[in-house]
Amino acid sequence: LFVRFPRTMSFKYGGSFKSQDGEMSPTRAQTLQEEPLFREGVELFDAGDFSSSVSKFTSILAPLKTKEDKLKENRYVHALIYRSRCFESMERWDDLLIDGSELVDLYSDRPDGYEMMGVAYLHLENYDKANEVCERGMKIPHMNKEHKIILLQTLHAIDEKRLMELP
Repeated sequence: LFVRFPRTMSFKYGGSFKSQDGEMSPTRAQTLQEEPLFREGVELFDAGDFSSSVSKFTSILAPLKTKEDKLKENRYVHALIYRSRCFESMERWDDLLIDGSELVDLYSDRPDGYEMMGVAYLHLENYDKANEVCERGMKIPHMNKEHKIILLQTLHAIDEKRLMELP
Protein backbone atom coordinates (compact mmCIF):
# COMPACT_ATOMS: atom_id res chain seq x y z
CA LEU A 1 0.00 0.00 0.00
CA PHE A 2 1.50 3.30 -1.07
CA VAL A 3 0.16 6.66 0.03
CA ARG A 4 1.19 9.69 -1.98
CA PHE A 5 0.00 13.25 -1.84
CA PRO A 6 -2.35 13.53 -4.80
CA ARG A 7 -0.88 16.15 -7.13
CA THR A 8 -4.28 17.56 -7.95
CA MET A 9 -4.75 18.33 -4.27
CA SER A 10 -1.28 19.06 -2.99
CA PHE A 11 -0.15 21.23 -5.84
CA LYS A 12 -3.36 23.12 -6.35
CA TYR A 13 -1.80 25.70 -4.06
CA GLY A 14 1.78 25.26 -5.19
CA GLY A 15 2.61 24.46 -8.79
CA SER A 16 0.01 26.63 -10.38
CA PHE A 17 -0.03 29.20 -7.59
CA LYS A 18 -3.82 29.21 -7.71
CA SER A 19 -6.16 29.28 -4.76
CA GLN A 20 -9.25 27.11 -4.43
CA ASP A 21 -11.27 29.57 -6.48
CA GLY A 22 -8.63 29.69 -9.22
CA GLU A 23 -7.19 33.07 -8.24
CA MET A 24 -3.47 33.53 -7.85
CA SER A 25 -2.31 34.25 -4.33
CA PRO A 26 -0.70 37.72 -4.28
CA THR A 27 2.13 36.59 -2.01
CA ARG A 28 2.87 33.54 -4.14
CA ALA A 29 2.68 35.53 -7.36
CA GLN A 30 5.09 38.06 -5.86
CA THR A 31 7.44 35.26 -4.80
CA LEU A 32 7.44 33.89 -8.34
CA GLN A 33 8.14 37.27 -9.90
CA GLU A 34 10.79 38.40 -7.45
CA GLU A 35 12.68 35.16 -7.05
CA PRO A 36 14.16 33.61 -10.23
CA LEU A 37 15.62 30.70 -8.25
CA PHE A 38 12.16 29.92 -6.88
CA ARG A 39 10.65 30.08 -10.38
CA GLU A 40 13.35 27.71 -11.67
CA GLY A 41 12.60 25.28 -8.84
CA VAL A 42 8.89 25.31 -9.68
CA GLU A 43 9.60 24.77 -13.38
CA LEU A 44 11.90 21.83 -12.60
CA PHE A 45 9.28 20.43 -10.24
CA ASP A 46 6.55 20.73 -12.89
CA ALA A 47 8.87 18.97 -15.37
CA GLY A 48 9.36 16.09 -12.92
CA ASP A 49 13.05 16.84 -12.30
CA PHE A 50 12.69 16.55 -8.54
CA SER A 51 16.37 16.19 -7.74
CA SER A 52 17.28 19.46 -9.48
CA SER A 53 14.23 21.12 -7.95
CA VAL A 54 15.41 20.07 -4.47
CA SER A 55 18.74 21.79 -5.17
CA LYS A 56 17.05 25.05 -6.14
CA PHE A 57 14.79 25.10 -3.09
CA THR A 58 17.62 24.09 -0.77
CA SER A 59 19.60 27.08 -2.09
CA ILE A 60 16.72 29.32 -1.03
CA LEU A 61 16.33 27.65 2.38
CA ALA A 62 19.99 27.28 3.39
CA PRO A 63 20.88 30.93 4.14
CA LEU A 64 18.02 31.33 6.62
CA LYS A 65 19.26 29.89 9.90
CA THR A 66 17.11 31.29 12.71
CA LYS A 67 13.45 30.67 13.28
CA GLU A 68 12.84 34.42 13.21
CA ASP A 69 14.51 34.75 9.79
CA LYS A 70 12.53 31.83 8.42
CA LEU A 71 9.23 33.27 9.63
CA LYS A 72 10.02 36.71 8.15
CA GLU A 73 10.73 35.31 4.68
CA ASN A 74 7.47 34.60 2.86
CA ARG A 75 9.26 32.45 0.30
CA TYR A 76 10.62 30.15 3.01
CA VAL A 77 7.38 28.27 3.63
CA HIS A 78 6.70 27.92 -0.10
CA ALA A 79 10.21 26.64 -0.82
CA LEU A 80 10.02 24.23 2.11
CA ILE A 81 6.67 22.84 0.94
CA TYR A 82 7.95 22.40 -2.61
CA ARG A 83 11.12 20.69 -1.45
CA SER A 84 9.04 18.38 0.75
CA ARG A 85 6.82 17.46 -2.19
CA CYS A 86 9.97 16.64 -4.17
CA PHE A 87 11.17 14.36 -1.37
CA GLU A 88 7.78 12.69 -1.34
CA SER A 89 7.87 12.18 -5.10
CA MET A 90 11.35 10.64 -4.80
CA GLU A 91 10.20 8.48 -1.86
CA ARG A 92 12.83 10.01 0.44
CA TRP A 93 10.79 9.46 3.58
CA ASP A 94 13.44 10.53 6.11
CA ASP A 95 13.89 13.86 4.32
CA LEU A 96 10.13 14.30 4.06
CA LEU A 97 9.89 13.72 7.81
CA ILE A 98 12.56 16.34 8.52
CA ASP A 99 10.87 18.98 6.35
CA GLY A 100 7.42 18.11 7.71
CA SER A 101 8.74 18.47 11.27
CA GLU A 102 10.19 21.86 10.45
CA LEU A 103 6.88 22.99 8.97
CA VAL A 104 5.04 21.90 12.12
CA ASP A 105 7.63 23.66 14.28
CA LEU A 106 7.38 26.90 12.31
CA TYR A 107 3.70 26.85 11.32
CA SER A 108 1.79 24.61 13.74
CA ASP A 109 -1.51 26.04 12.48
CA ARG A 110 -0.92 24.76 8.91
CA PRO A 111 -1.83 21.16 8.02
CA ASP A 112 0.97 20.68 5.44
CA GLY A 113 3.60 19.56 7.93
CA TYR A 114 1.27 17.12 9.65
CA GLU A 115 0.35 15.59 6.28
CA MET A 116 4.00 15.19 5.35
CA MET A 117 4.99 13.73 8.69
CA GLY A 118 2.04 11.32 8.65
CA VAL A 119 2.89 10.02 5.18
CA ALA A 120 6.60 9.76 6.04
CA TYR A 121 5.93 7.86 9.27
CA LEU A 122 3.51 5.58 7.40
CA HIS A 123 6.15 4.64 4.84
CA LEU A 124 8.77 4.27 7.57
CA GLU A 125 6.29 1.82 9.17
CA ASN A 126 5.98 3.81 12.39
CA TYR A 127 2.19 3.58 12.45
CA ASP A 128 1.71 4.88 15.97
CA LYS A 129 3.59 8.10 15.20
CA ALA A 130 1.82 8.43 11.85
CA ASN A 131 -1.54 8.11 13.55
CA GLU A 132 -0.58 10.56 16.32
CA VAL A 133 0.63 13.21 13.86
CA CYS A 134 -2.42 12.91 11.61
CA GLU A 135 -4.76 13.14 14.60
CA ARG A 136 -2.98 16.31 15.73
CA GLY A 137 -3.31 17.72 12.23
CA MET A 138 -7.04 16.98 12.17
CA LYS A 139 -7.50 19.33 15.14
CA ILE A 140 -6.40 22.39 13.18
CA PRO A 141 -9.35 24.78 12.89
CA HIS A 142 -10.37 26.19 9.52
CA MET A 143 -8.66 23.43 7.51
CA ASN A 144 -9.69 23.19 3.87
CA LYS A 145 -11.27 20.09 2.39
CA GLU A 146 -8.19 18.97 0.42
CA HIS A 147 -5.97 18.91 3.50
CA LYS A 148 -8.59 17.08 5.53
CA ILE A 149 -8.93 14.45 2.79
CA ILE A 150 -5.18 13.80 2.72
CA LEU A 151 -5.06 13.40 6.50
CA LEU A 152 -8.08 11.08 6.44
CA GLN A 153 -6.57 9.03 3.60
CA THR A 154 -3.37 8.66 5.58
CA LEU A 155 -5.29 7.56 8.69
CA HIS A 156 -7.17 5.03 6.55
CA ALA A 157 -3.90 3.71 5.07
CA ILE A 158 -2.47 3.31 8.58
CA ASP A 159 -5.49 1.19 9.56
CA GLU A 160 -5.12 -0.93 6.41
CA LYS A 161 -1.41 -1.50 7.07
CA ARG A 162 -2.14 -2.55 10.64
CA LEU A 163 -4.85 -4.94 9.48
CA MET A 164 -2.52 -6.51 6.92
CA GLU A 165 0.01 -7.23 9.66
CA LEU A 166 -2.47 -9.14 11.84
CA PRO A 167 -1.78 -12.89 12.06
